Amino acid sequence: MKTSPIVLNQIGVLNPRSSLVHEAAHLWHSELDESIPFSATWLNNFPKPRNEGQDWKDPDLVVANGVATAYGNFDYNLDVSSNLFKPSSDKIYFLERDELKLECFGDIDVPIEVLHATLIRDRNCLTSEMAEVVSHVKYFPAGNGSYVSVNGNENYRAAAEDIATMTEFLYAASLFPKKMADWIARLHCERILRRKSEALVTCGFVRQEALEYLLDPVTLRDASTNDYSPAALSAEVSPPFIGYVPRCLSNSEIRGINFQDIIITSLHPEVVCQINHPAGVFYSIQRYDNNGFTEKLLHFVLSRSDLGVVHAFSAIPHSSAQHERTLWISGPRINNATRAVEVNKKIMYKFSLAGT
Repeated sequence: MKTSPIVLNQIGVLNPRSSLVHEAAHLWHSELDESIPFSATWLNNFPKPRNEGQDWKDPDLVVANGVATAYGNFDYNLDVSSNLFKPSSDKIYFLERDELKLECFGDIDVPIEVLHATLIRDRNCLTSEMAEVVSHVKYFPAGNGSYVSVNGNENYRAAAEDIATMTEFLYAASLFPKKMADWIARLHCERILRRKSEALVTCGFVRQEALEYLLDPVTLRDASTNDYSPAALSAEVSPPFIGYVPRCLSNSEIRGINFQDIIITSLHPEVVCQINHPAGVFYSIQRYDNNGFTEKLLHFVLSRSDLGVVHAFSAIPHSSAQHERTLWISGPRINNATRAVEVNKKIMYKFSLAGT
């Protein structure tokens, strides 16, 4: 599979929508068109009619055509894009590993290793099909937009933004339901949106579990009735602009922990363990380690910076015939047992989405 590079002017921004998801959707869309008439089928099932002289920005078209946002009505055969990308710089930083090549053009505020790790984190949110096309990223921090270069046919050019914005919104809603409550409500009410979402799942843009989560009435209820104050929204575990991947405690640091000093809090049905350490206060949700599950979970947590975790490790805190290994996490906002349970639930949900 040979794909074009994704050009970005921001990395790590999921607040809640992501340029990386949008551009990766364009690439995967193009790949599909190489093997099946995906664009033609999409337009046949989901046409975007407009009256003569009607602008794609017309808000009446959003619901009428069942698009995620007005930009979904944009048609490269009919409309002229005003967001022309204008990269400019001769300073280049380069890093390639983990099947991802990153080129940075211009001054960067953090080490390129951090930018690369953040892209890996965000790529891990994608389906396996979408992740496969994210192999080369060019980063222009002074650029005025993001894009990919795709030589699509007329059908591709007509359907491209409908498909990319739908994909982008589905990811945003599944990761940040509070911030996308109004759109989740549309998904429950508008049949075309639901049919488009199902088509995107079938073709590898979005995971089935994510759509099931969004269509669950409980998700809509929680997203619609939760506190929408700035304090409540900022307390949601969400990635910073550029996030540092959490550090795993070394074996020597773990050996220095006195597990006899564990504080246990029962928050039915969860049992939370707490231990103090120079690196921070660590919390663990007790569970039986089945077939190396805890190590897989630790690897997942260490690969991401959108979970609110700064330090993590796994350990068997005391002698046990069952060898109960547990995951321990620490972070500035994980400051009590209740918060530890909330973060643990988010970790488990995103772990399930990653299909690990």
